[in-house]
Amino acid sequence: LAQVLHVELRQSEKFMREYQGEKFINYLKRIQALIEEGQGTGIFRADADARFIRRSLFGALDEVSLKWVLGKKKEPLEQCASQLADLFLHGLME
Repeated sequence: LAQVLHVELRQSEKFMREYQGEKFINYLKRIQALIEEGQGTGIFRADADARFIRRSLFGALDEVSLKWVLGKKKEPLEQCASQLADLFLHGLME
Protein backbone atom coordinates (compact mmCIF):
# COMPACT_ATOMS: atom_id res chain seq x y z
CA LEU A 1 0.00 0.00 0.00
CA ALA A 2 2.81 2.41 0.87
CA GLN A 3 4.43 1.73 -2.49
CA VAL A 4 1.17 2.41 -4.32
CA LEU A 5 0.72 5.71 -2.49
CA HIS A 6 4.29 6.86 -3.00
CA VAL A 7 5.01 5.72 -6.50
CA GLU A 8 1.88 4.99 -8.50
CA LEU A 9 -0.42 7.79 -7.34
CA ARG A 10 2.26 10.44 -7.60
CA GLN A 11 2.85 9.46 -11.19
CA SER A 12 -0.83 9.97 -11.99
CA GLU A 13 -1.21 13.56 -13.12
CA LYS A 14 -5.00 13.19 -13.14
CA PHE A 15 -5.03 12.02 -9.52
CA MET A 16 -2.74 14.83 -8.34
CA ARG A 17 -4.78 17.45 -10.20
CA GLU A 18 -8.16 16.23 -8.90
CA TYR A 19 -7.14 15.33 -5.35
CA GLN A 20 -9.05 17.54 -2.90
CA GLY A 21 -7.01 16.61 0.15
CA GLU A 22 -9.50 17.42 2.92
CA LYS A 23 -8.11 14.70 5.17
CA PHE A 24 -4.56 15.73 4.33
CA ILE A 25 -5.30 19.35 5.21
CA ASN A 26 -6.91 18.24 8.48
CA TYR A 27 -3.80 16.15 9.22
CA LEU A 28 -1.56 19.18 8.65
CA LYS A 29 -3.84 21.35 10.79
CA ARG A 30 -3.59 18.82 13.63
CA ILE A 31 0.20 18.88 13.43
CA GLN A 32 0.08 22.70 13.48
CA ALA A 33 -2.26 22.69 16.47
CA LEU A 34 0.15 20.47 18.41
CA ILE A 35 3.04 22.77 17.57
CA GLU A 36 1.04 25.84 18.60
CA GLU A 37 0.02 24.13 21.84
CA GLY A 38 3.68 23.43 22.58
CA GLN A 39 4.53 27.05 21.80
CA GLY A 40 1.76 28.25 24.10
CA THR A 41 3.09 26.20 26.99
CA GLY A 42 6.69 27.18 26.36
CA ILE A 43 7.84 23.72 25.31
CA PHE A 44 8.55 24.85 21.74
CA ARG A 45 10.10 28.11 20.55
CA ALA A 46 7.48 30.81 20.12
CA ASP A 47 9.37 32.48 17.25
CA ALA A 48 9.03 29.46 14.93
CA ASP A 49 6.33 29.59 12.24
CA ALA A 50 4.00 26.67 13.00
CA ARG A 51 2.82 26.49 9.37
CA PHE A 52 6.38 26.19 8.13
CA ILE A 53 7.22 23.59 10.78
CA ARG A 54 4.16 21.48 9.95
CA ARG A 55 5.09 21.32 6.25
CA SER A 56 8.73 20.63 7.09
CA LEU A 57 7.77 17.82 9.43
CA PHE A 58 5.40 16.31 6.89
CA GLY A 59 8.06 16.57 4.17
CA ALA A 60 10.58 14.79 6.36
CA LEU A 61 8.09 12.04 7.23
CA ASP A 62 7.19 11.69 3.56
CA GLU A 63 10.83 11.39 2.53
CA VAL A 64 11.61 8.81 5.21
CA SER A 65 8.65 6.69 4.20
CA LEU A 66 9.54 7.01 0.50
CA LYS A 67 13.10 5.90 1.23
CA TRP A 68 11.74 2.99 3.22
CA VAL A 69 9.38 1.93 0.42
CA LEU A 70 11.94 2.19 -2.38
CA GLY A 71 15.09 1.22 -0.50
CA LYS A 72 16.63 -2.21 -0.66
CA LYS A 73 17.80 -2.15 2.95
CA LYS A 74 14.81 -1.76 5.25
CA GLU A 75 15.63 -0.06 8.52
CA PRO A 76 12.92 -0.52 11.13
CA LEU A 77 10.40 2.31 10.82
CA GLU A 78 10.43 2.69 14.60
CA GLN A 79 14.14 3.53 14.42
CA CYS A 80 13.56 6.04 11.63
CA ALA A 81 10.65 7.65 13.52
CA SER A 82 12.71 7.91 16.69
CA GLN A 83 15.60 9.61 14.89
CA LEU A 84 13.28 12.00 13.08
CA ALA A 85 11.43 12.93 16.28
CA ASP A 86 14.75 13.56 18.02
CA LEU A 87 15.93 15.74 15.14
CA PHE A 88 12.77 17.89 15.18
CA LEU A 89 12.59 18.14 18.96
CA HIS A 90 16.29 18.69 19.69
CA GLY A 91 17.79 19.83 16.41
CA LEU A 92 21.36 19.08 15.46
CA MET A 93 22.80 20.34 18.71
CA GLU A 94 25.21 18.07 20.58
